[in-house]
Amino acid sequence: MKDLVKKVAVGLSTGALVAQSLILPAFAEISVVVTGNGSNSDNTSNIDVTKTTTVTQNNTAKVENDIDAKANTGGNDADDNTGGDVNIDTGNAEAAVVVENQLNSNEASVDCGGCPTDVNVEISGNGTHSDNDVNLGLKNTTWVTQDNFAKVKNDVEVKANTGKNDADDNTGGNIDIDTGTASALAVVKNKLNANVAHVGGSGEGALELKILGNGSNSDNTINANLANTVGIDQDNFALVDNDVEVKANTGKNDADDNTGGSVSIDTGDAEAGALVDTMANFNLAHVEDCCELDGLVKVAGNGTESDNDVNLDLTSALYATQDNFYKCGGHGWFPRWGELNLFGDWGRDKDCDVDAKANTGYNDVEDSTGDPGSDPSIDTGNASTEVEVSNEANSNVFSTGDAMPSLPDLDLGGEVSMELWVALFHLLMG
Repeated sequence: MKDLVKKVAVGLSTGALVAQSLILPAFAEISVVVTGNGSNSDNTSNIDVTKTTTVTQNNTAKVENDIDAKANTGGNDADDNTGGDVNIDTGNAEAAVVVENQLNSNEASVDCGGCPTDVNVEISGNGTHSDNDVNLGLKNTTWVTQDNFAKVKNDVEVKANTGKNDADDNTGGNIDIDTGTASALAVVKNKLNANVAHVGGSGEGALELKILGNGSNSDNTINANLANTVGIDQDNFALVDNDVEVKANTGKNDADDNTGGSVSIDTGDAEAGALVDTMANFNLAHVEDCCELDGLVKVAGNGTESDNDVNLDLTSALYATQDNFYKCGGHGWFPRWGELNLFGDWGRDKDCDVDAKANTGYNDVEDSTGDPGSDPSIDTGNASTEVEVSNEANSNVFSTGDAMPSLPDLDLGGEVSMELWVALFHLLMG
């Protein structure tokens, strides 16, 4: 059995995963009653309730993988021998590299608190010429900010060699160069930058505003301001530079200037495979109704020449911003980034390159003198390459309502064809 030379290098870089779940209390029941006050009284109630929830999640990851894997059974010399057979028989050479970069994930689940369970404001039964005011302000603000920055540079070189063998200037006997199989495989997977934000509601509320049965010439006012604001800001920034070189060689063998006997070169197969799978920048935001109010406003039974006002302001605002930037290679950075010198010269004048080469050729049998009727022979094995490059980047999903959507399948191997995996498995197992 031929000797086996196998080298496997694995680079694994795992970035930050930030998950945050907040369940916040809603406003308690609020009741404001101004009642039974005498004539000419001046009664004022000011209620201001503010609840602010801020969630900020930031990740920064910078990864540089420089991996060089080589497997070699070639480069053998058998020169200037006299008498007997000359044989170079190499074992197999297999080199495999797997690089996985999984960086930057934020997940936030926030109960926005919603509207109060019940709001009850009543001005009733106050005397003549009384001045009665209720000023009610309820403000609920929820803000979720998620930012990811990923800068990844993969420089991967994989070489498997059983070739480049020399058997030159030998006298007598048969000359035979028989190489093993050379298999080289590189797998680079980048999974970068995902944000998931869910802002949930907290049920329904009841609103009742009443001005009832106040005396003549009374001045009765209810000012109610209920504001609900939800803001979501999701940003992803990914810079990727993949430089992958895969080479498998069983060729470039020389058997020259030999005298006597037969001369043959028989190469094994050369197989090179590369898979580059990049998934970057995914945003998902889902907002349920934070406040549903059933309301009653009633002004009734007040005296002559009374002045009765109910001012109700209901404000609901939803802000959602989802931004993605993905760049593979270094051409065309925006000038302002260069001016800020955030990245220096990293990635400039480079593309995301994949170079896969399999070689069984470039074999020479020259100037050899063999036995009469013995022809020199060169018999090469198969040369095969398999390359798959998959880029999936920049996806935004935003929804409201009860149904919670989902991000695309982020399984790094999920989209790889079965045919490719069979080929890659064959490269590794021989």
